[in-house]
Amino acid sequence: SLGFSASIRAFVRGARGRAKNMYGILQRREERSGGDRQERLTLSMAKMFGRERGGPLFTMHDYWQAKCRRHDLPEARDFPPHRPLPPEAARRISWIDMASEDPFDFVLRNHLGLTPGFECFSDRRLGDHPSPMNAKSCAAEYLLCIRSRQPIYHEIDQILGGLVRQYVRLMLPAVDATGKVVRLVYVTRMLDRELRG
Repeated sequence: SLGFSASIRAFVRGARGRAKNMYGILQRREERSGGDRQERLTLSMAKMFGRERGGPLFTMHDYWQAKCRRHDLPEARDFPPHRPLPPEAARRISWIDMASEDPFDFVLRNHLGLTPGFECFSDRRLGDHPSPMNAKSCAAEYLLCIRSRQPIYHEIDQILGGLVRQYVRLMLPAVDATGKVVRLVYVTRMLDRELRG
């Protein structure tokens, strides 16, 4: 009967949701453009805490949280991003300055890149990225972090311009004196395909 079919569909949808949440996956997006492709997972912070314990992403989150003011985010001026990490981990910290409301005008700072060919992107606008597909995905993720005013944890698997990279990224918002989000600080960690956790 129609009622039975509807209840089966609801059960299957619920089972899929439970399976996704069991692995800490909040959202999954796959995209292709020419020879480029990417899968971007938004993962739960619980997943980040379990997976990154003792590493640079976990340390950066603790530092960010310690800088949070009573009921608000840390001020960008009081949140120097390189301070809590040793030099080898600090090179994985980048930040985004927002002089405009348009995310394609956001400027990436200290963007040393995760693979050869991407290290030259520091001090450039997101809209200048050679992959429009990647720029569009990043813009959406940046806006989500700004609007939610919460840390966001991603796992990203990409082939861009023939270069393969797979990494996790923790994004942390910071505000100006008026409480407006004006900077996103993020730290990344490369993943070995055999050691995905």
